[in-house]
This record gives sequence, structure tokens and C-alpha cells, in this order.
Amino acid sequence: MAQPFDYKTVPLDGPLLIDASAGTGKTQAIVNLFRRLILSGLSVERILAVTFTEAAARDLKKRIRDDLKEKIKEDGTGKLKAAFSDFERAAILTIHGFCRRALRECAFESGATFDAEFLTDPTELLTAAAEDFYRLHFYECLPVFAAFALSHKILPHTFRDIITRTLRNPDMEL
Repeated sequence: MAQPFDYKTVPLDGPLLIDASAGTGKTQAIVNLFRRLILSGLSVERILAVTFTEAAARDLKKRIRDDLKEKIKEDGTGKLKAAFSDFERAAILTIHGFCRRALRECAFESGATFDAEFLTDPTELLTAAAEDFYRLHFYECLPVFAAFALSHKILPHTFRDIITRTLRNPDMEL
């Protein structure tokens, strides 16, 4: 049987994954761990908190900031004040945000271009690729092929949909 999570005693010497159902106190546990890490001597910029959604990241950031502000009133240690002052440097991000930041900060090491754009919705790019494919293969084809494509409603969006399904399921057989 799994041990109940206790933020006061969990080791702080490595990565920590908190995975639990909604309403179980994950966010409060992370808030408490963040404060504990600050009090142990870590600076704000040395702590990474990653969550799934933008809303969750905003909520977590607000709750950690509010917690630091409240604890400064109660305790006022220099570490908490420094953390609150440097809070804008806190890495409280979504998975996409973390990847974007890592690629931006380590563009040279990763081989990525310095002006790389992070794409979260590939629909526009896939549509353009499908339209290019269609123009290349159907605009100057034999009339019988063009007639077949049109009669079977084989249009640019058909290819975009095939590409999308393939990307979602790379083991799919075509």
C-alpha cells in the first residue's frame, strides 16, 4: 500500500513527481514543497514546477506567490523575502512552456534555430502542406485522374486528415 504523501518529510534531493486525482491536494502540496525548498536554501530560479494546462500553471503561480506573501507576514525570513522579490523568475510552467523555454535557452546545444517557433496547433501548417501536395499532383494531372479525385471528393482536406490521423497514430497502416 502506498504511503500517504507528506511534504514535510519527502526528500528534496532530486526530482519529485506528484500525480494524483483531482481534489486530492496536489496544488497545496506543491505550494508547501516550493516553500520548503526555498527555506532549505534553494533560490526561486533553481526550482521547476511543471503542470499540464495554462490555467493550472496560473493558479499554481498565484497560490505560491500568495503563500510566500502570507508566510513573510508570519515569519519574515530573508529567504522568503528574497524568493518573493525574485518570484518573476520562478519556472512554473506548462509542459509546452517548459519545452519552449528549454529550446530558447539552449538553442545552440539542442541544434534548434534561434528563431524557432513553438507550434501547439499544427492545423494551419498541415493544411498548407496538403494544399501544396494537391496542387503539385492534381492541377496538371490527366483529366481522368482529376475527374476521379473530384467524383470521390478527394480534396486537399482529405490529405490533411490522413496526415493528422497518421501523426496521432504512427503505427497505423495505410
